[in-house]
Amino acid sequence: MMTISQEMPVLSVVVPCYNARATIRRCLDALENQTLLRESYEIIVADSSSDGTTDIIEQCYPNVRLLHSDTRLYYGMARNLGLDAVRAETILFIDSDCVADPQCLAQHLAEHRAHPEAAAVMGGMINGNPEAFWGWAIFLIEFARFLPMGTTRAVHDIITANTSFKMAVFEHYGRFHMSNYSGEDKCFLSKLYGANEARFFAPSAIVAHVNRDSVDLVLRHLHWLGQGVAHVRLENGEVNQIGRWLLLLSPLLAPMRTARILWRSIKASPALFWRLAVLWPCILSGFIAMGMGEALYTWSSLTTSWLKRAPSSSL
Repeated sequence: MMTISQEMPVLSVVVPCYNARATIRRCLDALENQTLLRESYEIIVADSSSDGTTDIIEQCYPNVRLLHSDTRLYYGMARNLGLDAVRAETILFIDSDCVADPQCLAQHLAEHRAHPEAAAVMGGMINGNPEAFWGWAIFLIEFARFLPMGTTRAVHDIITANTSFKMAVFEHYGRFHMSNYSGEDKCFLSKLYGANEARFFAPSAIVAHVNRDSVDLVLRHLHWLGQGVAHVRLENGEVNQIGRWLLLLSPLLAPMRTARILWRSIKASPALFWRLAVLWPCILSGFIAMGMGEALYTWSSLTTSWLKRAPSSSL
């Protein structure tokens, strides 16, 4: 059984986890072996796995605080469970398919010290399985704008795969949206955007993301992400009635989204040029799958609202 240090940690690392048997060892090994003194930070895994991941954590990582639920926890639910247990004033969320660079945790703390006004700091993302062809496609779709290039800078958009927050942020704005879709981080982060809270991108706080590597897994995941995007936009009231109709056209935006990703990636790393030259059909297919998810979720939402407003017939 784990013995919790009586001293307050300077950093709490929360890992939301579901059926991560293939990646959890790499994730936790990297977190256990940081340049930051191990006694100064805690690792909390919010887990709802059913594939043996829980047993691996219990048997091999006695210094990890395991919070297990027999009920499936989606991202927002898992992050909120972790937040209920943290003891530090700075919280770092790292996904269970991410492998942190040895200096990642120290870099996050250093950035918060350098930028005390920061509500959130996101670190850089690199490809954790570059040998996987389809892995490159989904990595660029999700993370091309977060390649570790340049210096620390204020940014508008961040995601929570490798992001640290002040605990005060959650005390002020509440917790993550409880949803069975992805995008719970966007729901929460939209509060920070609306309040003009400072967000920084720190390229030196790096994690490697281990990607799905087969066409069916990639396209299914991107379709689900598209549903999450539509869910967030409709839930937050980000689109009016005309915007809802435009969401139905999301699959048609795939060529434009593909061109933007290719340009952004080549500009950030010219060495990617030849890889991208053969990857573009995969990236295009991915954006079509994502757009279909957005369109189908929106159509379902529209038809449901119509049925609710339809007058009931009387006999």
